[in-house]
Parts: sequence; C-alpha cells; structure tokens
Amino acid sequence: MRALRAILLISALTATVSTLSAASWDEIVTGLRDGTATGPFAIYLGCADNRLPRLIADGAIDTAGVVFAVVPAAGTVRSPISDRPIPGARLHAFFAATAGTVIFLDVDGLPIPQLSIPQAMHGDDAELFSAYFGYVAGGHHRAMSIAEYCRALGKEQAIVRAVKRVQSGFSGRELKPGEAVLTARNHLTGETVDPNANPGVFHVYSSDPRGRVFLAQIAEIHRAFAALDPQITLIVPDGDEPPLDALPDGIRPVLAHASRAAIESHGPSPHIVVSGGGEPARGVRLDGFQPADALARLIGLPLTDLSLVDRDIPYAEVDAPAAPPATAER
Repeated sequence: MRALRAILLISALTATVSTLSAASWDEIVTGLRDGTATGPFAIYLGCADNRLPRLIADGAIDTAGVVFAVVPAAGTVRSPISDRPIPGARLHAFFAATAGTVIFLDVDGLPIPQLSIPQAMHGDDAELFSAYFGYVAGGHHRAMSIAEYCRALGKEQAIVRAVKRVQSGFSGRELKPGEAVLTARNHLTGETVDPNANPGVFHVYSSDPRGRVFLAQIAEIHRAFAALDPQITLIVPDGDEPPLDALPDGIRPVLAHASRAAIESHGPSPHIVVSGGGEPARGVRLDGFQPADALARLIGLPLTDLSLVDRDIPYAEVDAPAAPPATAER
C-alpha cells in the first residue's frame, strides 16, 4: 500500500494543469456510433446552472480529461438505443437516477459498476469529485475501491463526508419542541409572522428573492400539493420582493420581510420551516431544494400530480450558502 500511495502521489503532483474536456450528450452518442469518441465519460443529470456543473466549468474541479456532459431533463436528447430524439427526462429514467446524479461511463459508453453517484451522497463536494475523476481517468476503478484510492492520496475525509451525507438521510432536521425560529413582518399588515404559530404553512426563506432555486421551490410546493391549496409564506430581505409574476398560475403566497443579515445567518437560501403545531410547537426545517417526494415523505402530506415536478434541480441545491458565523471584533 505504501508503494501504491507513492505512485498515486507522484501522479497527483505531476498533474499540475487542470484539465477539462466537455461535450454534449448528443456529441458523445455520435462519437460512440462512429468510433471517434474517446472515453471514459461522466454524465451529470440536471441543469447546467446547478452548482456542480458550474464548479467544473469554472475549473474548480479537475476532470482529469474525463469527458463531462450535462443532460437536462427539460429539452430533447438522442436515445442511446434508437438514436431518435427523446425527452431528457426519459434518459434520466433510463439511468434510473434523480437530478444531480453523476454516472461514469466506460470507453464503450456503458455505465461503470458502482459508479453512479447520487446528489445525496456527493453534495457537490469538489475534493470528492476531483478524486473520482482521477480514479476513473487512471483506470484505478478496475483495481481498487474509491475509498482505498482516497486513502492512498490522503483524502479520507472526502469519503467520510460522503458517508455522513448518506447516513443523515435528508438535508434538514426536526425542530426541537418550542425552538425559536426566525420571525418576520407581513408585507401588507406589518404583523409578526411566526412559523411556530402557523402550523402547516410552508415558510420559505431566501436572501435572494430572485434566486432560481428559491422560485423553483415555491412552484414545487404548489404543484406537488395543488389539490390541498398549500399555504406558502415567503420571507425575503427588507425592501425587496420576488418576481411573483414568474411563478405558475394559482400560487397566492403571503409576503413577509426580515433583515438580510438575519436571513443569511439563519441558514442557506432557500430553506423551509414548517411547524406541526402543538404545545410546545414542533416541526421541521429543510435546507436547500426539496423535491416533492421528499416533502411528502417528511411532512406526511399526500402527493397529487408529480408530472409537472422540476427534475433538473437536485436535492438540497441552494442559491446561496449559509453565511459564515460572525467573529467578534478585537
């Protein structure tokens, strides 16, 4: 193992230039069919505006020459079987994967066993993905596990973080009985908006009122539970308003305000607080984007029609991370 680690360390140190090889899914299919494609490949299921594709496009993750392609559910792509145009969502179903999943394919375009990585495991971890790309590009997946590879490079913590994400089950937690939550002021009346005093209402907080994920989360709640006419309260920074005309018809949210600093210090944007009522009040807090099935499972509401659910934004995606804790001035 010492010799192996030395070899891998030398390889890592000599790879001083970040490499990025990007292609579209259709280009990969064409190349595989005419014999010009050179794998391996990494396929990301979801929107190119999501955090992981942006990290890769910005060079924050070294793909080690692995061809990287983004496959959104919206739009049309080529079928790997018939070569006919199909909805991107059908390709997601073909891989039996959810938004945010990364699937590694070998030189023949076939999935590499044990290398389908869901969002709930990878969490857009740049160190973990740099290891995965090197692991696949170097062919090490044929000789050892990713855990062994990371240990050889001294990157054990990347695997530890992935395991913890999987074990946590969801991005959020139950509120402690009677736990204080961030209150706000109703935009029209000025009255205090307290999630603990409004059981069953989805309180969606965001420091970015025009955030892509924030707006998608509002639509996700409404579409998933439209038959129940869900009550949604939006808490955004003082003096700002979300573009309500950009939301699907039928959404009638309540608008409330809190200070930007308070929202940012309270957690990533967007996040949701839902109280179950009772005395003392109980409820859940959910961080980042929550797809309809996750909401239904955690909150216990019956689903209605999932056909319109957004399949391009992964679980726990955010517009803005939580603000770092304030440090006392000296």
